[in-house]
Amino acid sequence: MDQAEKDLMRALALREKTFGSASKEVARTLLKLGDHYQFQGELKKALQIYERLMASHSTQLGSSEVLNETRLAHSCLLRKLKRPDEADQLEGHLRGEHAPPGPGGVLNGLALRLGRPTYPAEARSGRVSGSVDVRVTISEEGKVVHACAVSGNLLLWQSSEAAAYGSEFAPTMLDGKPVRVTGIITSKYVAQ
Repeated sequence: MDQAEKDLMRALALREKTFGSASKEVARTLLKLGDHYQFQGELKKALQIYERLMASHSTQLGSSEVLNETRLAHSCLLRKLKRPDEADQLEGHLRGEHAPPGPGGVLNGLALRLGRPTYPAEARSGRVSGSVDVRVTISEEGKVVHACAVSGNLLLWQSSEAAAYGSEFAPTMLDGKPVRVTGIITSKYVAQ
């Protein structure tokens, strides 16, 4: 994971030099860096990245896919920081015309391969059980490109998000073209 951060920082510097700091290439790299920090539990670093991205790129990106993905990632982080009102406001920008087409709903049964979550040691020792819903964005190729736990016990969130990233789907077609879609993957945990 340390190498991933170094690689993303290097890619960011190269893209800023090549394309300029306000480019979509830089925005996408910043988004990946913010997602990396969020997944690693470095929430303050992730928040700084998402806020930087929203402030500096929102006018250049308009209603682009990168900005919508940033809003999703930022709202996910705000929920983890226990700021649900702000998360709801960001997600409001994604409803209606900005909502990706596709199946929505629970996607477990549509997966070609469904990632299996590990049972975190802390949750196991506390005999935590239940379901975790993870909102995912699936690329045109069928890969999960964003995963955000939205319900369930917090001790199970990171494991559920990691499992969601390990899932794969057939591309969703709309008018003969592959499109991005969003939906929910549910992970279940049973205390032994």
